[in-house]
Amino acid sequence: MNDSVKISTQRDPLAGQQKPNAPSREELARIHLLDSVKEETYWPLLRDCPVRQLVPGAQLLQTGESNNELYMLLSGRLRVHLKGERENPIAILEAGETVGEVSVIDRQPSTADVVADQNSRLLVVSTQLHWTLVERSPEWARNIILAMAHRMRRGNDMLHQSKERLEQIAQEANIDPLTGLYNRRWLDDALGSKFNRRSNDQRPFVVLMIDIDHFKRFNDTYGHPAGDQALATVAKCLQEHLRPDDLVARYGGEEMIAILPGINCAGGMIVAERICAAVRRTPIKADDGRQLPPVTLSIGLAQMNPENKPNDVIVAADMALYDAKNAGRDRVMARDV
Repeated sequence: MNDSVKISTQRDPLAGQQKPNAPSREELARIHLLDSVKEETYWPLLRDCPVRQLVPGAQLLQTGESNNELYMLLSGRLRVHLKGERENPIAILEAGETVGEVSVIDRQPSTADVVADQNSRLLVVSTQLHWTLVERSPEWARNIILAMAHRMRRGNDMLHQSKERLEQIAQEANIDPLTGLYNRRWLDDALGSKFNRRSNDQRPFVVLMIDIDHFKRFNDTYGHPAGDQALATVAKCLQEHLRPDDLVARYGGEEMIAILPGINCAGGMIVAERICAAVRRTPIKADDGRQLPPVTLSIGLAQMNPENKPNDVIVAADMALYDAKNAGRDRVMARDV
């Protein structure tokens, strides 16, 4: 009996062949990170890398979780979004693009969620293999740098867009939609700011409390849409007859308030009288095109003094407003703080 080990001389039928689902040369040639990288450099390293398949909705990366692999998107599409915002992707990745390179380089957790948008195939490249490619191919290293620069630029663009949107939201939160004037919320901050500036540079400023005379009667006679037009017309007159540095806001209902820096009580009286005259001669145009009679204004005025608090000048201007109403309306009255 021969106890020697028999060695088969039959050739493995799979030897030299690609594994099932392995990447093709054509697929790798479409990967952007492999642009200008020699095929003889990357093919021996990447051809046997595992391929991961994702169905729509499957998660590839999750915010805050560690990731040690770079993924090359061979086919399909991925969505990138911030945590908890799957309905608002910040990027869409198509075949040929890559994801995960930032974590592979800085060894930090993922900063975004990545989810399959459709059936997708991804080549999984380990951290070690990435650095091997860096050592063997300057082109790979260059492409990684370009990819990182692109991500950084896109991130900066997103920050600018977010900042602009936040500024828009803040602006909308401070604007009265009917008149286009600032609202009471804005006024509370602005008056304090103007008061502090007044205390620092000793410049005078006055506050005008403005009320549309017999506004309820105008509303009842011509309807609420006409009343809205009256408010909008008065607001427009205020904006047209005040300086760019003057601040005007809707105080509530038919009352408005204006802050006039650099003007004393006498100068404020001139401005207020000019506003009253402009409103008095400006007809109200109804939605249906009818021309309605003008409204008139009662205005109370008070000058801010260094020792006063912001609320003091508003109270004084409000009392002056009631003086104007009691004196017959359609006039300007002033009070000391």
